[in-house]
Amino acid sequence: MIKSVSDIPSVHRIKEYLLPLFNKIDEGFISFLVQAKLEALRKKIQSGQNYSKDKLFQDLKHDVMLYSSQLSIRKVINGTGVILHTGLGRAPLSKDLLQQLGNLSGYVQLEFNIEDGSRGERNDHNRKLLNYLCQSEDSIVVNNNAAAVLLSLSALSDKKEVLVSRGQLVEIGGSFRIPDVMAQSGAIMVEVGSTNRTHLRDYEQAISPRTAALFIAHSSNYRIRGFTAFPKLKDIINLAHAKGIPLIYDLGSGILGNKDNILEGEHRISDIVKSACDIVTFSGDKLLGGPQTGILCGKKEFIKKCHKHPLYRALRPDKLILAALQLSLQEYVKKDSNLPTHRYLQRTEEDLQNLFRKILSFLPENFHSQLELRSSFTESGSGTAPDSERPSLAITFPNNNNAKKLSNTFRSLEIIPVIGYINKEIYMIDLAAIDENEAELLAKKIEWVFAE
Repeated sequence: MIKSVSDIPSVHRIKEYLLPLFNKIDEGFISFLVQAKLEALRKKIQSGQNYSKDKLFQDLKHDVMLYSSQLSIRKVINGTGVILHTGLGRAPLSKDLLQQLGNLSGYVQLEFNIEDGSRGERNDHNRKLLNYLCQSEDSIVVNNNAAAVLLSLSALSDKKEVLVSRGQLVEIGGSFRIPDVMAQSGAIMVEVGSTNRTHLRDYEQAISPRTAALFIAHSSNYRIRGFTAFPKLKDIINLAHAKGIPLIYDLGSGILGNKDNILEGEHRISDIVKSACDIVTFSGDKLLGGPQTGILCGKKEFIKKCHKHPLYRALRPDKLILAALQLSLQEYVKKDSNLPTHRYLQRTEEDLQNLFRKILSFLPENFHSQLELRSSFTESGSGTAPDSERPSLAITFPNNNNAKKLSNTFRSLEIIPVIGYINKEIYMIDLAAIDENEAELLAKKIEWVFAE
């Protein structure tokens, strides 16, 4: 047991153990990992914590394997019930999609015109699909929705005023706030109305020769109820266009294409675009069901300004992201799409019961009494439809009352951990975001945990 700094093994002693195990790994990198681990360990010891020598050696062995031979981003089974879980990568990508990306090994014609050998444009790979699905004149793709908002404000409003309702000065994930994004873009934010009530006259009175744009942020991750008011979108658009001012609508998420409205409270993107908004921005990894991207669609003249802005080059995505987005968008023009996000959001109680029965079918009969199915409630996640709490079903373990230990054990599983949650001292694995193809895998994880 390591109880003091003097008990910590030397770098040389640890390397004697590690180097024979990893003779194909650069020795300098192993030394780097050892020194970093020992520095952290010294701080723990000085704060009064003890540490096992065996654990130190095993942890360092794990670190070398993890950082030299394995992906630190690992597949997990999402038992939280949150379908668009930011910590777990938001929209899940299908195995078929990822397999198709494997065809992109080597070189690809990202910006090369095969027909005539000239320089191509990376946005062309998704432009037609997006224009059709969004019913927009033009569109471009950047690396996330915050980037889309930043680019649109920078291109249209640099050092000029942008009007925004006080009730829409929201904070999005990671503590980024709309005022901060505006300040970074160079736009001068002008607040109109009040937190709970904004009228059309508030916009009218605030418009001046310095006004470059009107900005609307859809309340995707919050709701203001009670004594509230906000103008109709069409009225704001008519006012903006009468004054010769563009309107930017940060939709955040939204329903793409003509599919059924799979989530109450979310707008159809094409409806917002067709209402004559000049630029609409939204995320690719929320309800769209694709990779992390930010999409700008709308009027050609304003999209062109964004495309030509110097900031676009810093925000554009790479070949793998654009390919994954294209494969996701292609699902929308098929009669039977297969986007995991949409399948999970449209599940019924019967679907979840069938999934539970499928999991049980892979378990020995003596394990069945260890599991119980309970009613639960989940959220869509990532600020999508905050009011739509969704009924679900979750696996619980009635014969085991140590919820924290169960949670730690499932989360610490090697290769593919299971991420559940604790509710009222009960450990739960919600079925809402678990794929049918993961039933056997989850059963094996459960069997392993209880066999141990």
